[in-house]
Amino acid sequence: MKKTFNEHVYDVSIIGAGMGGLASANLLQRGNEKVIIFESHYYPGGCAGYFKRREGYFDVGATTLSGIKENRPLGKLIKDLKIDLQIHQEDIGIKSYYKDKEFNYHACPDKLIEEIKENFNYDATHFIYKIISIEKKLWKALDSFPNFPLPSLGDLVSLLKIAPSLIASSDIFYKSFYEYLPKELKENKDFITYIDQMLLISTQLKSKDCPAFIGIIGFLYPTDTYSSENGMYGVCQKLADNLKENGGILKLKEEVLNIKKTDHYYDVTTNKGYYKTKRIIFNTPPSVTQSILSTSDKKYYKKKNQDKGHIWGAMTAYFSFKLLSALDTRYHQVILDEKDQEIFKTSSLFYSFSHENDDGVTRVTVSTHIEKDGFSSKDQDYYKLKEDFKKLVIACFDKYIKVEITDFKFDSVSTPLTWHHYTKRPLGEVGGLRHRNALSLLRLIPNKTNQEIFNVGDYSFPGQGIVSVVQGAYNIKTIL
Repeated sequence: MKKTFNEHVYDVSIIGAGMGGLASANLLQRGNEKVIIFESHYYPGGCAGYFKRREGYFDVGATTLSGIKENRPLGKLIKDLKIDLQIHQEDIGIKSYYKDKEFNYHACPDKLIEEIKENFNYDATHFIYKIISIEKKLWKALDSFPNFPLPSLGDLVSLLKIAPSLIASSDIFYKSFYEYLPKELKENKDFITYIDQMLLISTQLKSKDCPAFIGIIGFLYPTDTYSSENGMYGVCQKLADNLKENGGILKLKEEVLNIKKTDHYYDVTTNKGYYKTKRIIFNTPPSVTQSILSTSDKKYYKKKNQDKGHIWGAMTAYFSFKLLSALDTRYHQVILDEKDQEIFKTSSLFYSFSHENDDGVTRVTVSTHIEKDGFSSKDQDYYKLKEDFKKLVIACFDKYIKVEITDFKFDSVSTPLTWHHYTKRPLGEVGGLRHRNALSLLRLIPNKTNQEIFNVGDYSFPGQGIVSVVQGAYNIKTIL
């Protein structure tokens, strides 16, 4: 295919239309930057994207929307862009099942306190309101820290103004979340089992490994959980449409092959054409970034790729049905028994239910953390594991999530190999870097590499999915 040459010089070119790339593009275009975004896939969204079947659009991952509260990243984005994402708060952020019990992570703090008291015989009123107060201060601190994780002089001045409010809670920066819990909850094995599995969703770590300052935000994220009427299809399309309406350009199925620096600009070569740009934002894994950069920064990204540490892979499953009875929440987590944990080398399944479409069909995405290194080839064992995973997903759905349905249809199972194919992430890694202490944050790729190259996404900001990458997008907007 003949490539085209684009004479226009863009202010910013963004590589990758994941949620971090889409958010950055919209914020910068709104600030009168001329923005173009390149995406190799045929749909935007990345790991938080979607795909289409006869039954409707499925979320690629079991995605939740969080950070909607006032002055939180996604809430600010909705307000600043003046877009209606058609979202609804879930009164139960997550319903979790373990053996013959269930635990509801309520959005309302008082209901959450009552749930803890009923299930674990402990009055957590003081603890819950204490960490809610700390969480607000942490989000405020993050807003004053755009050059995360390496503060500029201006960042330090802003942080010093906030520091006194966090001094009384300074132990959150050197204790694990487990150590920060009240003694009575630490000693309750069932409580630890529940929160470990929930923290895996929000922080990629269990309570004993998760720093308290990260664990507090991760533990409270179900209190700020929403669902989209049209799933991630609706969210991504709203952001894509808003970008185009404001003069930005989104190039789908256009893969960036090379970026090199000329005297005044960067030359961007794709599989379809040639472009010139003043600045670059990478919404890509460091391995992809280093492979397309032909500048001295290539070595920097190679080093960052080597320093990532352990990152999870994911297995996902997809099915649909028509509901005959109501769901009390759209987010359910099943904690597996020891036998299934041993077989699949994972510990829980997370079920995300869509809203019904015009045909009355509900689509379900099921996800679990899994070691990605065991998926090197599509051999007989690979297909057996996929079939066994399908059976496990259906069996747990039937056993725990008791709703009346009709027209059940199982769609497919995805593995780390599938994720690698569609996202270009090494071995299909998902969820970003894991941080066991404050110093490990230095392994992140800063939002700013130099005056012309920037980074956004879960390799650049810690924590749970969309809320984290949108915060990174705001950091870039502030820096620029």
